[in-house]
Amino acid sequence: MPNLSKEKLRQGVKKLSLKTRLLLAATLWLSAMTIAAGVSIPGLVRDYLISDLEIQLGHAMDEIAANLEVDDQGQLMLATRLSDPRFNQLQWTLLANQHKERLFAFSLLVG
Repeated sequence: MPNLSKEKLRQGVKKLSLKTRLLLAATLWLSAMTIAAGVSIPGLVRDYLISDLEIQLGHAMDEIAANLEVDDQGQLMLATRLSDPRFNQLQWTLLANQHKERLFAFSLLVG
């Protein structure tokens, strides 16, 4: 019985013109590629953005660590303004505790 349905399908496809068969094949191919792109591209973009953010954060942390100084009272201070203007909108307050240092960041400047 299954061979009979396969034979009917083959005969039905053979009755289609070459133009129709090529158009059908192109439509199926493009549909498959569009679905594959829709599944894979968002993951690739997400991975790229996460990697880029990690690199930027690494550079920012290196710059912060390079500009830290201890003042006379034992508090950590930034020696210079940071190169990224986003960080210059924020006041970084670093307080030294007796046993360990704590970082209090992102207290907005008044004014």
